[in-house]
Amino acid sequence: MEINCVANELNEEFIKEMTILKLEKNYGFIEGEEFKEAVIALGLKYGFSDYAELLSFTAFKVIVNRIEEMQNENVRILFNETVEVPDGDDFISKTCDVILIGTDVIEVITLFSANVNVISAYDNEEVKLLGIGAIDKFLSRMECSKIRLIAIQPHLNLCSIYETTVEKML
Repeated sequence: MEINCVANELNEEFIKEMTILKLEKNYGFIEGEEFKEAVIALGLKYGFSDYAELLSFTAFKVIVNRIEEMQNENVRILFNETVEVPDGDDFISKTCDVILIGTDVIEVITLFSANVNVISAYDNEEVKLLGIGAIDKFLSRMECSKIRLIAIQPHLNLCSIYETTVEKML
């Protein structure tokens, strides 16, 4: 049982990292040779499976569609952005997989690749905390009035989207 948990965690990290790597290549953040070296390094770190590659491609397509939907808003794309989220009387650092900042909306995208049940962006505390952290970090530098919390589960071929106002989220 422990071996399966470790394998799922490694698979989830591989899928997240591979998806973000593909996005960075697709949007010109990294060049071809750097991409090849990073893919090889990921393969050496986690191992490689066709299934994990398929899941990363599924997540990649969903995120590309989200970006294309926002393109008329001059979208700013951020990967692996660290935000501070409330934890009782203190704050802790969490990492957002992808943040898209448009003129009127900010999207906080979280990838869930492990074998877990269906996750609703509306009900998931982790997703909401990441949204609050992103608002806190970027609110002074943006004019967005809406936030979309997005949970992508490529192993279930699901994408949950919850949209609300920044005001209601806080």
